[in-house]
Amino acid sequence: MDDRLELRLHPAVMAACVATGVICIVIGLIALGGGRGKSAAVVALAAWAVGLLVVATAIRSRLLLTPDGFRARYLWSRRSVPWSAVREFWEAPGFLGAIWTPRGRFPLPTTRLQWARAVWGVSRYEIALFGASRRELVDTLNAWLQRYAGA
Repeated sequence: MDDRLELRLHPAVMAACVATGVICIVIGLIALGGGRGKSAAVVALAAWAVGLLVVATAIRSRLLLTPDGFRARYLWSRRSVPWSAVREFWEAPGFLGAIWTPRGRFPLPTTRLQWARAVWGVSRYEIALFGASRRELVDTLNAWLQRYAGA
């Protein structure tokens, strides 16, 4: 194993993102072709913005593995997680690739605001589908976890 591994999004996820972006851009062109004045321009700009955002996210997304931990890099996020904070990785359903469980237990929320933060914060344990397959992604992550968790 090298000291650093960089994984890109799964080709199917990348294709879905690019297709979504192209559809949004086409919707923008159709809206401009309809010619309803300012409202058509607003719809076109919104559709183009969404389309470009989806494509840019797909192009920029990476999963970086280092001896210190892993970093899921998306368009606007660079969240790093040390190996010492992870108990294990397992396969996730749907378009996700893996979910990681934390090593330590978190205190149980007591207020409504704490519960809301806990529910919305669950996505921080999810990793998109990077690499060739879910199984390969989870096996790779668990191998790096075994190797570097104690280091």
